[in-house]
Amino acid sequence: MQPLDKYDHVEIAQVENEATPVYKIGMPELTQEEKGIIERHRKIVSSKEIDELKKEPEVSMRWELLKEFLEKKLPDTANKKYLMSKIAGLAFGYDELGLLVDDDNLEEIMVNGVNTPVYIFHRKFGMCKTNLTFGSPESIRKIIFSICFVNKRDSNIPILDIAALDGCRINITADPLPSKGSTITIRKQRRKTFTIVELIKAGSLSSDLASFLWLAVDGLKLTPANIIVAGSIGSGKTTTLNSLCMFIPPNERVVTIEDTLELNLDNLENKVQLESNEEYDMDSLLRDTLRMRPDRLMVGEIRGKEAITLFNAMNIGRIGMGTLHSSSSHEVTTRLESSPMNVPASVIGSLDLILVQNKFVHKGEVVRRVTEVAEVTGSIKDTILMEKIYVWDPKEDDVIRSSEQGLETPILFLDKLASSTKLSKEQVLKELKKRKKILEYMARSGIIEQEQVEDFMRRFYVDRENLEKEVPDLIQKD
Repeated sequence: MQPLDKYDHVEIAQVENEATPVYKIGMPELTQEEKGIIERHRKIVSSKEIDELKKEPEVSMRWELLKEFLEKKLPDTANKKYLMSKIAGLAFGYDELGLLVDDDNLEEIMVNGVNTPVYIFHRKFGMCKTNLTFGSPESIRKIIFSICFVNKRDSNIPILDIAALDGCRINITADPLPSKGSTITIRKQRRKTFTIVELIKAGSLSSDLASFLWLAVDGLKLTPANIIVAGSIGSGKTTTLNSLCMFIPPNERVVTIEDTLELNLDNLENKVQLESNEEYDMDSLLRDTLRMRPDRLMVGEIRGKEAITLFNAMNIGRIGMGTLHSSSSHEVTTRLESSPMNVPASVIGSLDLILVQNKFVHKGEVVRRVTEVAEVTGSIKDTILMEKIYVWDPKEDDVIRSSEQGLETPILFLDKLASSTKLSKEQVLKELKKRKKILEYMARSGIIEQEQVEDFMRRFYVDRENLEKEVPDLIQKD
């Protein structure tokens, strides 16, 4: 057995002749006092506390808020951290799965039925097999009932999709449909958004591309780009879009429309985040937002008739951003033109950039990389004109400028930016170079976490002159 990692109550190891690593949850030896605390968990976290949590608009913060409450409420015992995780899991209805849900390193939790290990997808180690197994159908049904009770859903429905109280997305397929008993699949929402600096350090994109995307998102406060972030399942497209949201100037009014709230706009105050339901779909919500005077519209997972509404809005001057399930820029335009989206090529021409991110194995590791960025330059009749301006280089494992015959593909958006702002092309390129320096400085200086990056971005937009004075080597030198 080869140890891979160890943290909190978790050990991860690669076992010989096993296809996947083993994720072992350690159970500490609890005192009688600690066991009693767990038994009284309903009195510690009552329905009153749960109702208070529901008032928190940032869904991803609810789990941490509950743990902060428990930090103050529970006595200082030897296993207090474990008790906080355990009771939080019980309060949100996850029962035995609560310790897994509390691990922010996990993306997915998969219960495949009776007498089979629970699997997880780890952000670093990929698919792993846990030491947790359910020995009876009743033990799984107990968790399903608990999840449904907390989230006010009918547990007797055989197929359920739940947007959980803490932001997780849960799929339940109950008896008698699966052959080995009921299944539960939990897709976790990371409680802290990955920042663009973290994505650069992880190799998902380069500082060169990140600086261009920064310029494209804010458009020098005058001409932001219309951007679609595309990718395959689990490629991290929502993660990347969230990181780009930190570049949105703080004086903008932004409206988001999603099936399940995943977009993180903590850096913005003037925002409205809408979640569709059975009565109001994404298209009807999107139409309503056009009366809200938004500076920018964001749609999580464009997949239906809301596409034409969004593109028509972009066509008349609204700024649009969103995600779409596709593995290439060509596939993005094909999907947009096809049913049920039915966006005409002439309207797709209002899009500026398509960023494509994919997940794959590179040199034996599961990686997420921006594999291409295409610039939409317009349309002729039914043909959409596009050029790839950034591509992933597998030899260097880096995202670089696209080139033909040794020459870099020109980026027309930079000319558009120069024209609309009345700056010269040289001035725009100088600004681009400055922003690359800023990102590299942030990475060197440890300005990486969400709150740090958001604070730095806020200062950049609100107090740039003083920021430049503090770091003259960063901004004033070329």
